[in-house]
Amino acid sequence: MLGLVLCAVACSGKSSSAPTSYSGDALSPVDVAWTQLVNASASGSTITKSGGQPSADDAGGVSAQSIGDGDGWLEVTVADTAAFRFVGLARPHAGTADGAVDFAFRLQSGRADVYEDGAWRADNTVVAGDVLRVAVQSGIVTYSKNGNAVYTSAQAPAYPLLATAALVDAGAAITGARMGLAAPAGGSGGGGSGGGGSGGGGTFVAGVMAAPSAGGTDATITWTTSVPADGQVQYGADTSYGTWSVYAGASSTSHSIDVGGLVPGTTYHYRVRSEDGAGNAVYSADAQLTTPSPSAPAPSGNRHRFCGWLQATGYVPIEQDPGYLAFVAHAADFDAVHPMWYSLASTTTFKAAYGEGSSLVRANTTAGGKRTLLIPTIAAADGSQPTWASQMIHDATLRAQHEAAIVSLVVSKGYDGIDLDYEHLPDGDKAAFSQFATELGQKLHAQGKTLSFAVGGLTSAKYSHWDYEVLSTVADQLHVMGYDFHYLGSHPGPVAPLGWVQQVLAYIGTIGGGGRAGRFILGLPNYGLAGDDSGVTSWYGSSMDCINLVGGSYATTTTHMSVCPLTNGLPMAAGRAPNATSSKGHLYFDDIASHAEKVAAAQAAGLGGITYWTIGGEPDRPGPQTFFQMVRSYFPK
Repeated sequence: MLGLVLCAVACSGKSSSAPTSYSGDALSPVDVAWTQLVNASASGSTITKSGGQPSADDAGGVSAQSIGDGDGWLEVTVADTAAFRFVGLARPHAGTADGAVDFAFRLQSGRADVYEDGAWRADNTVVAGDVLRVAVQSGIVTYSKNGNAVYTSAQAPAYPLLATAALVDAGAAITGARMGLAAPAGGSGGGGSGGGGSGGGGTFVAGVMAAPSAGGTDATITWTTSVPADGQVQYGADTSYGTWSVYAGASSTSHSIDVGGLVPGTTYHYRVRSEDGAGNAVYSADAQLTTPSPSAPAPSGNRHRFCGWLQATGYVPIEQDPGYLAFVAHAADFDAVHPMWYSLASTTTFKAAYGEGSSLVRANTTAGGKRTLLIPTIAAADGSQPTWASQMIHDATLRAQHEAAIVSLVVSKGYDGIDLDYEHLPDGDKAAFSQFATELGQKLHAQGKTLSFAVGGLTSAKYSHWDYEVLSTVADQLHVMGYDFHYLGSHPGPVAPLGWVQQVLAYIGTIGGGGRAGRFILGLPNYGLAGDDSGVTSWYGSSMDCINLVGGSYATTTTHMSVCPLTNGLPMAAGRAPNATSSKGHLYFDDIASHAEKVAAAQAAGLGGITYWTIGGEPDRPGPQTFFQMVRSYFPK
């Protein structure tokens, strides 16, 4: 699994006395599973640059598999000879710089030259269909094309080595990526306990057992050998494993090694390896362990059924800010408020936003003796922030510092909890993000504080770094951003069509076997977008701004969803869809009645409540209920 790959920097790596090849090892070819994607997408063993800047080495990924020690290889089949990119073997590292690839082919304009750590080593040409290979054998790295040697490196490999792609040109891709990895030396089959094998010299392994911790984030692996031997555990999401534990170099017949960084409620494959003093080595058979799911956090006395995000405009003093004044006027209507007071400043630090600590908010929440929970939001959605967040979750030290900083902030400021809006991380970050959420949730709950996340509206588990299954077990609430189906920069259309919202709710209904819908809070769009029907949306305003823009006169139906390319040809109901032609272009927004359709659907699906982006400028029509009365009619205090 992806969250365990970078752990290999600290957790794998035997001492220099350990052998560089294992008795009986054979190399088994496996397709590369690309993870830690940055500005890139993966399909099978192909990785493609899908974001970032053209002509910049700001995209790439690494393999879930790794060469933990000894022999192994990476090969790719060239489909495109023109695009600029690097592919090869590298040690785990942060970022996507091509200079960080230890052993690489540099592909561009019909060439596949050999580069090591960003430095040229040898010329090489390439045509479509050529197979390039970087191989490690007996401690020597060689490069070949179609089986013919191109270059032999003078640089010794350092482990672990991961397949690594650094993509420069827009659309640059690495195709047909495979790795040759060591296969077990003995035994077959395996289960949750037991499993064994023997090496050529009779080093028998027996009694392999796994004992996951109650928290589900680590496990102790134990086994015995018939003669004194060293020990190490290899583990991962599948039988490619990908991660080594610490190396226990002391010879013994009784072995016990802890593996960490696990995600609760997850099944892992593992095997052990021992080698005696004569160099006889053996792997156990594959076995599996399943970490326990964490206990659900205790619900707060406030049911948190109605909340909203609060953001200052920054154009006027905070005492005159329209959003803040709207919150003050309706503070008693909310169960919680999420002021956008912080954002990431680095992998482990935060910066305060305008309005942070406002007395208008504190006086009208629990900080001022009122019932409304004060749960600020930390955002990581712009600029370098998603990259910092991605780096943090893959590094155990940075992750611990980040988590400690959040807990310190919440406790020292007297907040009721924290809400995290960490967006635009690579899809492959799912397991690492879940691990981060699990650890942070445990630490906050130990302090009597709550944890919530802003998450995208998902209709399946296929994409996104947000794992509804895991997050709904470790967080108190998941605020589902049920909007941006059409977004600023897309063509005009309903921001939150009812049919799409219903698909999101249906997926939520499958989480936890259908028993966790109450953890999810549906987010509504209190805004509208306008633009040219033949172009893109470029204007944004609150719901009330939209109503005022068209003088209160607008249509409530649209046929757009029947032709919208974003539906991929599948039928999708628009529901009530206020829209009108305006001076800003074709305008789509929501009024009280269109919101009510979605709120009713959320109630029927068993969701825990409603939130919205953002407080201030709520629609005033059609009546007779106000926006706040409408929400509370479905989700009362």
